[in-house]
Amino acid sequence: FTYEYAFQLYAEDAKTNDNLGSAIAMHDGIVVAGAPGPDFYAAGYADIDDGGAVYTFDMSTGEQLAKLQPRTSTYLPNIGCNGFGMTVAMTAGLIVVGAGRARTPCAGGTKAGAAFTFSVPQGGIGLRARETPWWWGQGPTYHQTSQLKPPENELQMEFGVAVALHETIWSSGPRQTIIAIGSPGVRNDV
Repeated sequence: FTYEYAFQLYAEDAKTNDNLGSAIAMHDGIVVAGAPGPDFYAAGYADIDDGGAVYTFDMSTGEQLAKLQPRTSTYLPNIGCNGFGMTVAMTAGLIVVGAGRARTPCAGGTKAGAAFTFSVPQGGIGLRARETPWWWGQGPTYHQTSQLKPPENELQMEFGVAVALHETIWSSGPRQTIIAIGSPGVRNDV
């Protein structure tokens, strides 16, 4: 096999210590790149723009298509989702993003963690082609479809530190997507 350098991905709003590319997934002409921010935050530092982001890019040109960040059910910035983008996975029409260092109010406690799912519009829809922000409605934009939290509100669970997707197409039924979320802090106290 021989490999050829194509291009480097750049976020249009890049900042120092964003760590863009810490996690990468690719599917159907789209590259998903996590930018979870720094490993450690100074007190009061991590707000919505510093808690992490995920960027989508056109695989053939490297053009940025969108920037995804966590939102609440009322579409407000979801504060405390530290590490958002530390893990990413993608399959047809779906992106899963882990935020293993998420804290209150995004998660149930310090490093409890969280994961988020986003629908992917057909063809990825370019950043400049959209007329409305991605979080508005079910139209042809990236749409946050859920926030997943650990079953218990325990500290240090790091839910979302690993994410994976598996898609199965049954011959006699609909497509099924299975989401796996890692949580190294889970305890087995019996």
